[in-house]
Amino acid sequence: MDSMRLKAFVFALGVLGLYGTWGRTIVDGTLSRLLDALHGGKPFIMPGTTAEPLRTSITGVYWPIDYLLNMLILFFWQAVDGSHPATSAVALYFAGQHLSLLTLLYVDSLRYGNVHKRSIGATLWLLIFQLTAIGTSGPWFTALYLSASPLSKTTLSLPEYLSLHLASPTSILLLPISATISYIIPVILMALRSPSIVSHNSKQLAIALWNVFPLVMTATQWLLRQMLSFLGLSRSLHLPGQPTEAQHLQALRITYAFSLTISCTCHIGITAISAASVLFPMMFAPAYRSAFRPGKLLLPPTSWTPVSTFGEGDLGFMKWDETIGYACMLFVAGVTFRQAQDRIGQQPGWALYYAMFTGCIIGGPGSTALAISWAKDEMLVAAKEVEKAQGQKSKEV
Repeated sequence: MDSMRLKAFVFALGVLGLYGTWGRTIVDGTLSRLLDALHGGKPFIMPGTTAEPLRTSITGVYWPIDYLLNMLILFFWQAVDGSHPATSAVALYFAGQHLSLLTLLYVDSLRYGNVHKRSIGATLWLLIFQLTAIGTSGPWFTALYLSASPLSKTTLSLPEYLSLHLASPTSILLLPISATISYIIPVILMALRSPSIVSHNSKQLAIALWNVFPLVMTATQWLLRQMLSFLGLSRSLHLPGQPTEAQHLQALRITYAFSLTISCTCHIGITAISAASVLFPMMFAPAYRSAFRPGKLLLPPTSWTPVSTFGEGDLGFMKWDETIGYACMLFVAGVTFRQAQDRIGQQPGWALYYAMFTGCIIGGPGSTALAISWAKDEMLVAAKEVEKAQGQKSKEV
């Protein structure tokens, strides 16, 4: 994609993302509610509780760390406390799809073409997504990645191009473990009912922990690598050369399958519930039937109706956030796949677009972006094998 078209695309997505997330938050009153709760002059009682105050001290550093965490706790509280079913369903869907995206970004940061380049890494980008919304900062990630990543170079020979995409198998295989500890467990703790299963205070801490998961995941990944290295169980971390394509693919398949299974399960589950609310309406109470209807869960709102609760504001924010943010990630995955096709001399055609459309329906946008990246690796390795076989035949002749 030429520079002007890329800039125009990023600008359009950036405007839409800013409109749908922070623009709506300002206009519908969600942001003013957050600020009133933080600056009300007395302890703010969490919605749905009788006397549980907002936990204002988490790290001990109020400004800016605890202040931002307080804002995030307030913002997500009614998305996970069950008081707003539609918001909770969208939050679960978002979390499931985001697992595929974080896996994609972390694997990409481990590739040898990116690991030595001085650029913003997966940890910092994911933290930016958490603090600013992926729908707001995703377009800028798209522009910077496609213009600066060494993996976008298509002038190299196929072996050189493929070598840039390889990564340490051990580091790849540790990702499901570190993701479970830093991302999945906090999501589960956030979703547990309070105060019957966990305390309100624990729920607040879980929300805060989930919002900084990139820092926890990076630290966990580093600790696991050091532990394996100390025990002598991680030979591939210190090999003098790069791993083979077979080792790379084997690790990739396990890690990608792990994330795709969870992401697709969340997509299918939420989609099935939404469809059932239309096909079998008598199964649901009127309030749930209205909350789970497809239009309310799938389509980002366009109205500027003032909201009366944090949960109502969360719903519109998250739907715009995932619409724009996941569109950016799908775009990056599609462009890099096309670049790989160009490198091996494969005619692009419309098959990629059909696959992306079908994938979004079957598994969701985050899952589809990860699947496209997986297919790219498989395609490059297969092309090198074909090139190698053809070279051997030429020598024999």
